[in-house]
Amino acid sequence: MYVKKSQTGGGGYTAFIDADDEIPKDALKALYEATEEGKYDIVIGQSPNAYIQPKVYTAEEYRRAYFAKSGMGKALWGRLISKRLLNDEVFDLPREIVKGEDLLMNIRLAFANTKQVKVISDVVYHYQPVPQSLVNTFKPSLDYEKLFYKHLLRSIPLSVQEEYMHSLISARIGAIWLIAMLNNRNLRKEHPYIQELRHDIEKHDYHLSLREYILLCCPPWFLVQCMNVWKMIIEKIYKKQL
Repeated sequence: MYVKKSQTGGGGYTAFIDADDEIPKDALKALYEATEEGKYDIVIGQSPNAYIQPKVYTAEEYRRAYFAKSGMGKALWGRLISKRLLNDEVFDLPREIVKGEDLLMNIRLAFANTKQVKVISDVVYHYQPVPQSLVNTFKPSLDYEKLFYKHLLRSIPLSVQEEYMHSLISARIGAIWLIAMLNNRNLRKEHPYIQELRHDIEKHDYHLSLREYILLCCPPWFLVQCMNVWKMIIEKIYKKQL
């Protein structure tokens, strides 16, 4: 990962750039000017691969956006981050976390930040997909999700974890849904990750949607049938769009 630093005032800002990607000529200039000389500690631009609504977000809106479906983007690229937010805790991740580490770092930065966050309309980053990259070849599993959730929870201050628990439960169910879509016959509902999730659902009075109920509560044979139907629907929608 290549790091480009701006040393102009306020301790400077840092931009993260993957080696295979590109940035427009004036991208860093546009991002830095949007910081308004230190008014914002985080400024985010656009990428053709991921649109984020341009506006000024409160610190709390920015945090919660990472747990919403629209999101703020999981990657560290395409933004300027004040160097004062980058401490050892942000980078303290085990080597076993091979996917999603950017998201964990962004969440830690979001809770460390106390200022408003600005999203601009300028395109500042061009992501280049690499078919054989880890991101594109990674196979999700319940074991990995259990490990990832442990570090996700640690990324949220203990004092406010309760406020985000419903969003965390929803995100965990979404991860299980993806695993089921890819390999539903090996989805072991007795796995500790799913058992812990069920405990949290009951403890925090989380109300399951129909899809979530089918995923977590129905017999495996029924789940397999539902997943096959769902895949057929997705394939038909995709073909119509071509």
